[in-house]
Amino acid sequence: MHPRTLITLCCGLLLVGCIQPRPAFAAPRAGGQNPPASSIAAQPDQIVDGFPIWLGKDRTLDRVVVLVEGFDLQNAMTAPALLRLVAPAAERLLAEGMDLLVVDFPDSHLLPDALAPLVARAVQTASRTTHDSSVAVVGLSAGGIVARWALVTAELAGKPLPVHTLLLFDCPNRGARLNPSLQALAIRYGVKQDREALTSDSARALIQEIPTDVNWKRVGPPIPAARRRVPTDCKPDGSQCTAFFNRLWSLNDRRGYPGKCRVLAVSQGSRKATNERGTLYRMWLPAGQGWELQMDEADCAPGSLLPQLLAIRFRIRMPLGIAGAYLRSLPTFISTESALDCRPGETPPFDAWYARSDDAPPIAHDSIDPGAVAFVVSALLEA
Repeated sequence: MHPRTLITLCCGLLLVGCIQPRPAFAAPRAGGQNPPASSIAAQPDQIVDGFPIWLGKDRTLDRVVVLVEGFDLQNAMTAPALLRLVAPAAERLLAEGMDLLVVDFPDSHLLPDALAPLVARAVQTASRTTHDSSVAVVGLSAGGIVARWALVTAELAGKPLPVHTLLLFDCPNRGARLNPSLQALAIRYGVKQDREALTSDSARALIQEIPTDVNWKRVGPPIPAARRRVPTDCKPDGSQCTAFFNRLWSLNDRRGYPGKCRVLAVSQGSRKATNERGTLYRMWLPAGQGWELQMDEADCAPGSLLPQLLAIRFRIRMPLGIAGAYLRSLPTFISTESALDCRPGETPPFDAWYARSDDAPPIAHDSIDPGAVAFVVSALLEA
């Protein structure tokens, strides 16, 4: 074989190997950012009826907060990891002598009404262990929707749960936002677990719009395996989300909120500030070619941004940096309108609520706003 032919063939094989399809939802690289240090014990102090409990500073099980996890992309979040994720608030509550019982769903991809019985059981367990006292429930993100369903259906059955406060922490009371074209990319190129998560019953119920009728085009140089398909447009479908929330809102005359306890809400976004328009997702390919997905109006609405834990799964980097993709901007994930269940200028339908100040820059959904921590601790201590 002629040396030049051999070199050309080797380069071609190297190029093909570098740009074989990889998941658009790529797992984080090893050695990535470590979670923040936390004083929370790695193991619970007690396990009652299968629920892990961390005792407060006074070491007496008497003031229980039931913490309900949200949507877990890979069903991999453990109860200790969940507490570390919300450590700024959890540490404050424990230091004040409050006890934390964590509801960690075996499969958070089920519909919220299918998960609600586990929350009801957790509340009853917490009440029973504290001599039939009422407890507080904090629903994290989608966990708030599950908690709403559990409390309202118990009231409808004439057996209200012993809850004095329901706190909805950045809860998608009108659904969550994930750009449909970004979903299409993840479903097409993602690993099996991520594809299943995005097409699960819970995701389809809670994501405001999913992609249908996606049109694809090829981008990249005309080299074997060097081209990629990207969505040029798709038809957003919000019917499943609308149907779910119609079911929730029709449970009672309070739009699916319980009437036997205080209901509080926290938005991790402001009510007026907006994210700047620009490129949402950028892909670069060999020979200087590439593709960009632009943000739309809903991607820039006031609210908390796509969780960092989810955003890093969209990163791709091929060997030698010859090709890859990344989120250039974090889009809005839980709009303030959804978290507070009201439009700008309207009054939220809660006994008390919190949102970031209008001049505050947006933060990720899985970050913790200091003002939100102060609101949560104060509200639960005064209950």
